[in-house]
Amino acid sequence: MSGILERIEGKLDRILAMSSPLNNSVEDVIELSPRDALLQESAELDLPKEERDQLGEGVTWDARIHTSTKKQSQKNIWKRKPGVTEECFNAVMAELNEMLPLVEEQSESVEPTKKAPPVKKAPPVKKAPPVKKAPPKSPVRPGDDHKFKPRAMKNIASLTTDFEASHKVILENLIVKHGVDTLDALSEASHEELFEDSHEWLKKLNNLQHEIDILNGLSEKEDGTYKDTIVETINDYIKDAGANSNKLGSIPLANIESLQKEISEYLTSWEEYFE
Repeated sequence: MSGILERIEGKLDRILAMSSPLNNSVEDVIELSPRDALLQESAELDLPKEERDQLGEGVTWDARIHTSTKKQSQKNIWKRKPGVTEECFNAVMAELNEMLPLVEEQSESVEPTKKAPPVKKAPPVKKAPPVKKAPPKSPVRPGDDHKFKPRAMKNIASLTTDFEASHKVILENLIVKHGVDTLDALSEASHEELFEDSHEWLKKLNNLQHEIDILNGLSEKEDGTYKDTIVETINDYIKDAGANSNKLGSIPLANIESLQKEISEYLTSWEEYFE
């Protein structure tokens, strides 16, 4: 019996050497037995043209009907897996062909990605402000106190009228640091500093309001699509700075500088988005 098998295998080897292309890879020879290689070659030659999975038709390789080596013939046809029945082959091919229109339709429906609008940044961790040394004061000349107090009162009037700064906030930002709890108790020697502090506070709020006005103007672009987002984000920044009811005048003086930075960065991001 063993002698008969050896003669059969010898004939198969000779047939394979005569019929296989010269450019077969080592991988094909190693993976397939002589019998499987002969069956595969015969199956490919016997397949009707309409049953072949042409590469130009977009049919992908499928492990159920194609060889694991993923090799193609000289006509760019996936090599058919030995032992696959006509019924199985036709069923898989029909399934692959049905998938092609769906893949093409999905690829055509993909829209270009639109640039995402800016989002609110997480507020930075607030550090304690460094202790500022008091600037040297110029000598108080007779009559100077009468000039600084009216000017300071004018600034305070603007803070309460334009920015709704409350009496409590006025005291906390301008008066308490002098060791008194009322404006009337403030010494004449402190009137100059009162004027300088109120002037600086008013200047910062005016700059802040200017940038908020620009943001409100940008919110009207694109038919107001992002108006609610911009307005809500501005209000969140103001509340995070310690304001009461989104009033700029209620923000503690120590927090205005960090709020100004956040609003400026937010404004820049929207200006770049609408370019």
